[in-house]
Amino acid sequence: ADFVVPRATSTVSAEDILQQASRTTPQALDQEPGVFVQQTNLGGGSAIVRGLTGEQVLLLMDGIRLNNATTRSGPTQYLTLVDPYMLDRIEVLRGPGSVMYGSDALGGVINLIPRRREDLTCCLDLNALLAGNVGTATDGGTVAGRYEGSYRGFGFTGGVNGHHFDDLRVGDGGGRQDDTGYEGLGSDLRLEYAPAVGQRLALAYQYYEDRDVPRTDAIESGTNLAFEFEPQRRQLMYLDWRGERPGAIVEAWRLNVNVQRWDEGRYEVRSASPTRERRLYDRVDTWGVFGHVTLRPHCDHRVTAGFELYHDEVYSRRRDTNTTTGVVTAGQSRYPTGSTWMPLGIYVQDEWTPSPC
Repeated sequence: ADFVVPRATSTVSAEDILQQASRTTPQALDQEPGVFVQQTNLGGGSAIVRGLTGEQVLLLMDGIRLNNATTRSGPTQYLTLVDPYMLDRIEVLRGPGSVMYGSDALGGVINLIPRRREDLTCCLDLNALLAGNVGTATDGGTVAGRYEGSYRGFGFTGGVNGHHFDDLRVGDGGGRQDDTGYEGLGSDLRLEYAPAVGQRLALAYQYYEDRDVPRTDAIESGTNLAFEFEPQRRQLMYLDWRGERPGAIVEAWRLNVNVQRWDEGRYEVRSASPTRERRLYDRVDTWGVFGHVTLRPHCDHRVTAGFELYHDEVYSRRRDTNTTTGVVTAGQSRYPTGSTWMPLGIYVQDEWTPSPC
């Protein structure tokens, strides 16, 4: 056996996503060993790895933490806010990874690697891809357009995504399952530049939004008369510098600065109080920086050292409307507005190969 990586890992490639015609990113993980995808609604999907989910499974986008201060311990729907067609691959690490990834990587790590231009040729080179899927069960589907190109050391990659799904069609002529359909859109752009041989500088922006996403289980159970996520939105911008020098003492390095914004709105009407409409809105603004360096002090040793620092700030509000009187009142929000969270991590890992140089 070739023990290249001493961990239980697997990879979903871009070709796998296209062949499976995955409707969402969680759906692309559904066939992976050791991963179970929990869905309480059509517009959701939470990966369960080694029996853990939510804040105990770390989600990364190109190494950037997607988990934040409001990530709950139970199943979440946030993995759906990643366009599956923008991904080059999904790397799944099963089992604890807290040494290098932090205390929330208990069940595992899911690293989403976006497409990027590999060859920044000196000549003009353009490519495009049109992909999507259609499903009769929802009378809907996804259309995604991708494009990429390069010219004289510069490159770009980007795309757009539009998706619309009606309520699920029940088999045997049973009609529709109410409160399942939703729609949304997304876009992304990545600009790259090669300042020197073996180095890459990239500036990237990602936007993805789902609209009118019903919480089907809450409605079907009778707890709620209405429950919709509106909006459900993710934005990310980052500047990334990385390099490689095979054979040198400083073998590789990376430095990343990023900003994120998560928006989540909720519209609820509870069965216990049918004349009261509840609207909640939560926003998390995050900035982060991380870096790592790989050293080769000797041919049988590889030392990797790194750090990460993030800062979250939460804005939260709640408005209740009495539909009988029209009176609007402010209620207790889900989180204290203005609350902050700042995790810091530092790690060092030494790999020793017990073989002659």
